[in-house]
Amino acid sequence: MEISSGSNTDRKIGFITSLGFLFGLSVALVAYLGSSYFKEATGVENVGIFFVVSFSFILLGLLNLHKVFLKFGRPRTLLILLTLQIVVVLFLALLPVSPLGAFFLILYYIIYGIIWVVWDAVLEAYSVDEKTGRIRGMFLSVWGIGAIIGPLLSLSLVEKHGYGLIFSIVLGLYSLMLVVALITLNQITGKIKTKRVPLPKLIKKVCANKALWRVYWVALSLSFAASTMVVFIPLRLREMGFQWSEMGMMFTLMLLPFVLLEYPAGLLADKKYGEKEIMFVGFIILIVAVILITRLESVSFWVWTGALLLSRVGYALIESMRDTYFYKQIDGTDVALINLFRTARPVAYIVSMVIATVIQLFFGMTAVFIGLLVFLLVGLYPVITLKDTK
Repeated sequence: MEISSGSNTDRKIGFITSLGFLFGLSVALVAYLGSSYFKEATGVENVGIFFVVSFSFILLGLLNLHKVFLKFGRPRTLLILLTLQIVVVLFLALLPVSPLGAFFLILYYIIYGIIWVVWDAVLEAYSVDEKTGRIRGMFLSVWGIGAIIGPLLSLSLVEKHGYGLIFSIVLGLYSLMLVVALITLNQITGKIKTKRVPLPKLIKKVCANKALWRVYWVALSLSFAASTMVVFIPLRLREMGFQWSEMGMMFTLMLLPFVLLEYPAGLLADKKYGEKEIMFVGFIILIVAVILITRLESVSFWVWTGALLLSRVGYALIESMRDTYFYKQIDGTDVALINLFRTARPVAYIVSMVIATVIQLFFGMTAVFIGLLVFLLVGLYPVITLKDTK
């Protein structure tokens, strides 16, 4: 279908963005429990292998996602995946913590990872370059509001009620997303125009475009940081004696920058500053935060909250600029490029978990964060060499 302009397009963007709140909340409810669940369900101390398996399948799915889009269209693909996720989360809510539960949690991660990219592709179809920063910033901010509530709720409830209640809440959220999507399907239905590009030609295109491969490396670096911190920070804090309820408050406070900074950063990138400058500042802040985390031995709630909050200030600035910069390089029909760009996340998870597993095995958990620091320092090079879109 042709993408219309004006208020109709604005309504589409508003609908997709508003559902992002529910999605963000559902993701955050599980995000910081995953590593602990795998550890308890299987008895395996080093849980990186489960994330390697999950994100290997996500990567495989993303490389073939354009075929599904061409057959069903992006909106209908979203509905199919929401339905599958409801079935998976239902099993997680009913099953005890067990190896079978771990299997369904892997399925949950796989479907969630693909849903995120489908959502992304639908949103891009209705975006225009001069508003990309604002649209992306608003979507990420609304998503972030849900993400802020999630850790406080899940980590407070899991101590008293276990994982079953958390997955029951997630089941309710996915069911609500599906109902709302079905009711308002007429606002996003239809097959959005999509270009068919063979993978070898696509990779060649990215390699020939310095802007695309540099921003892909930025996405890889950011996802490398996210995967390492989401998996290993909860484990480290638990080892240091922090309670789930304390960690819930800590993670809620640290996520505030996603709500407070991403929309203003996108607006500034559209109107005043280039993406490169804001992205560079974000990288420096994130690197400083990782240095602090690497050296921290304190068991103070506020010291750890401050260090984690600083890391998310940097992360939020980079994330907003990463998306703004990338989507100004393409248009809504470049779904194959969107899929390839979003492979940065599963690739980063796979690589980071393999490396982190080996490092933790031989050198301990502190060395994992030193490895992350090295990777971020390398990631500064493509940021410095980027050219602003303005």
